[in-house]
Amino acid sequence: KFGNKYGMYGVNIYGTDNKGNTGCIMTRYIKIGDTEAPTATWFQPDETTNSKFIAQVGGVTDKSGVKSVLFEVWNCSAGYGSAKQYAGVNTASGVWDATVDISKFDNKYGMYGVNIYGTDNKGNTGCMMTKYVNVIYDSSLSYTIMGDSGTTVNQMINYYLNSGKTYPQYYIDRNVDLAQFCQIYYEEAKAEGVKVDVAFAQMIYETGWLQFGGIVPVEYFNFAGLGAFDNNSTGQCANFAEKFGDNATGIRMGIRAQIQHLKCYASSASLVNSCVDPRWDAVVNIYGRGSAPTLGQLSAKWATNTSYGYSIMKLINSLNSMSNTLSANTLSLFAPPEAAPSTSPEAAPSTSPEA
Repeated sequence: KFGNKYGMYGVNIYGTDNKGNTGCIMTRYIKIGDTEAPTATWFQPDETTNSKFIAQVGGVTDKSGVKSVLFEVWNCSAGYGSAKQYAGVNTASGVWDATVDISKFDNKYGMYGVNIYGTDNKGNTGCMMTKYVNVIYDSSLSYTIMGDSGTTVNQMINYYLNSGKTYPQYYIDRNVDLAQFCQIYYEEAKAEGVKVDVAFAQMIYETGWLQFGGIVPVEYFNFAGLGAFDNNSTGQCANFAEKFGDNATGIRMGIRAQIQHLKCYASSASLVNSCVDPRWDAVVNIYGRGSAPTLGQLSAKWATNTSYGYSIMKLINSLNSMSNTLSANTLSLFAPPEAAPSTSPEAAPSTSPEA
């Protein structure tokens, strides 16, 4: 009698007494058939630095089967009136994607709202969830690798100590305490014209605050994963202790190789010190000198991670916010300033194989 339509039916019940008084006794609703729309359990991303990003919803299910998913996206600063709709693509079991390009929203960075609707095979449609994506401008794309950042040795010391991580005893046993370690980074970066904050923050990112734990051992003095590829073995990683000595010289050469590798990507200028970077030729042959003058341009080159530069940039910002003054407690941990390594070129160890 209703075109065989399933769904919700409203029922008003009227009563009339023997005196002719009529009134609605109650209103009730009856669900006939399946009226439940699809549901979902998760969404990503919640943050991105990519101006074109994939909005992805997962765990999409419905007992009658999922027919379609619709993403409704708007820029929060522009308001809901900026909303655009994207048909979802079923990319895996229960997973639907939509590619959002912020150029369609006047290239506005900031928060984007996303309503995700699901429709099942019986035509039931509902909003499965509302999520937000923070599209962040990637400042690493404009942060140059070469130059002088003004970062000091004291800031590096304070930054490491502020992390709460334990500096490796293995390096202390080789006469390189934290202060000396930071001093070497400062000297080597200055020698090649590389920003010391880029090199130091990259080391923090690559080694997990010198805790390592991946495929690169602490004993290799390999501070940027040179020769380490996704899922490869330890045997393919550069071992600077083996080549230059299990001592302070080996540590310096590991730092020097990382900084030279940065310079290979960022500049076409000649090296000041003899090349100890075992991956120098690989960069030259694959990308060419100067292919990544900014930190952000290392993403998907130095590492497969497309947000590699941005992740390091966040560390740089924290590093450069550190005080340049060491506390009395910190000073007591190290030798007096006059015992620190000289910054003169003559003090740098030889880069010859004999070293």
